[in-house]
Formats: sequence, structure tokens, C-alpha cells
Amino acid sequence: NPVVNNATINFNIEETASVSYQIFDLAGRMVQNATLGNYNQGSHSVNFNVNGLSTGTYIVKVQAGAATTTSKILVY
Repeated sequence: NPVVNNATINFNIEETASVSYQIFDLAGRMVQNATLGNYNQGSHSVNFNVNGLSTGTYIVKVQAGAATTTSKILVY
């Protein structure tokens, strides 16, 4: 998932929940995080800015209530 300025998080939640994300570098340091607010049940897509991140690979962790998903992004 190479990105330049903005990345998109796609997620599906089973019930209304507070959603947040954290971005970690490969050394495990959190480099960005945000609370996105409450989302209703269903599929959602959220854009976030990666301009402040150096070129490299990052892990994105999305938390929606008790559910957590992770994915990799490659910033150019």
C-alpha cells in the first residue's frame, strides 16, 4: 500500500464504537495517533495525512471498541 500524502483506512465494525488509530515505525515507536470518534455498525473509510512521516514502512493499528486490526503502509 504505497502512499505519498494521504492514506486510507478501511474498517468494518459490528456495533457502534469509538474508533482510533495509531501509526508505528518498524522500531515500535508510535509516530502518529488520533481518535476518529464514534462510528455506527458497518463498513467505513477514513483518510489520514502522512506528510509528517519519513519515507519508510509503518504499521497502522485501528481500534474500534474491543476490535483491533493492523496493516502495513509504505510512505514515499
